[in-house]
Amino acid sequence: MTTVTSTQAASPTGSTTTAQAARLQDTVQALAQTFATALLESLGGSTRTAAPAATSPPQATASTGTASGAAGTPAATAERSSSATPWRAPWLAGAENAGSYLHAPDADAATRQSGKPDTATFMKATGADFSTASSLLYGVMGSNEDFRDWNAIMAAPDPVLAARQAAGAQYQSSLPYASQGGGFNPGAEQILAQSGPYAWLRVEDREGLWLLDGQGQALRQMPLSAPDILRASRDFGMDVGQLTDLADQMDALGVRYQPGQMHAGSNHGVDLRSLASGGMGAAYDWTSDPLAHLKGPGAQDAVAANARLAQELGLTPSRGTGATTGGNAGHAVGPARPSAEAANTAGTGGAGSNALLEQLLAQLQAALTNAK
Repeated sequence: MTTVTSTQAASPTGSTTTAQAARLQDTVQALAQTFATALLESLGGSTRTAAPAATSPPQATASTGTASGAAGTPAATAERSSSATPWRAPWLAGAENAGSYLHAPDADAATRQSGKPDTATFMKATGADFSTASSLLYGVMGSNEDFRDWNAIMAAPDPVLAARQAAGAQYQSSLPYASQGGGFNPGAEQILAQSGPYAWLRVEDREGLWLLDGQGQALRQMPLSAPDILRASRDFGMDVGQLTDLADQMDALGVRYQPGQMHAGSNHGVDLRSLASGGMGAAYDWTSDPLAHLKGPGAQDAVAANARLAQELGLTPSRGTGATTGGNAGHAVGPARPSAEAANTAGTGGAGSNALLEQLLAQLQAALTNAK
């Protein structure tokens, strides 16, 4: 192992920290293997030689995915292997009673419009911003008839949540809300994969992700963007847990939709399994953009809206490569070697940072020696 003295002599502070981070990674890996071996031996269930295989990072076995390779990506492997309780989107809390926010099938137009506030009134009553208010009042309905009981919704403890759940209840019902002649009902030949309201459609020779209602009507096409999928699912009151089954079907079809798979070397794409289990669903932190100020007010507003969405849903941006974490479910893919950029950023503290890393390394290596 390279000594501290030789590393510092050959490298500036940033490179030194990079080398230290690599040594720290190796030491942590060795400690993990030693611990796993001791545990297995104490249980009488394995020999020492089994430990390295048991603790190898998932990246080493990621090629054992489906035919398309999507299920073998690090993030997908972690999502599937997690034993955590399945994540339930916060907008679904109490949604089993959302039928109480709907009118009867024979309610006339005047009855259905009774109590529905305008945008300004809704914003004042709930504290919602303009985008949220307009989406819930009009956006999610489009040209469809609104069978939501707004008197009941506005009397609810949380009218915003009630409006979302009512939308989900309406679109999973047999109510006569569908617009006459104005909706798009994809044919069976256009539906390549479907799980609940989520469908992968081929429309006019173009494939994409769509949201469908229980009557087979297309509600909205969604871009392959994690925050956009989450936002649409929330406002339409849909269960993102059903994205896991959709991902399985898409993998079987060989659809390329995940980060790093859709386009080589690109973060574009979405890990649907991650979203289904409460993760960020992306290979980058979509709650921040250090260059947003150079792209104009629109980009800054979009980043701010994404940050609010993540905070509302309890999502935490990944701190390591190839891992996504959620407020109710964290999915570690294994220790990731810090990038040179990250190491150099961490190393800007100079000698103090290096000394701290050296102290940590010494303690870990001592523990490793004692364990052996």
